[in-house]
Amino acid sequence: MHALLFRKWGTNLKERNWYDMEWYIKKGCPLNPDHFLLRAIDSGDWRKETINEEEFRRLLREKIESVKMNFVKYFIPF
Repeated sequence: MHALLFRKWGTNLKERNWYDMEWYIKKGCPLNPDHFLLRAIDSGDWRKETINEEEFRRLLREKIESVKMNFVKYFIPF
């Protein structure tokens, strides 16, 4: 999730990160917020000491809304 949300690809993203997100959701794997937070702080992408569900969902929503879906669909084999 860290790579999906914070990788510096602008409105594109690495297709593998999108595929991984879908795979984890389909398998019902919960997000480990502590691990996500540590990665986000270590990378300098998150400046606060905590992150709540609302903040995480906002980040995810913003990423989904900004991504060029044609780019994602082109590279993910379904």
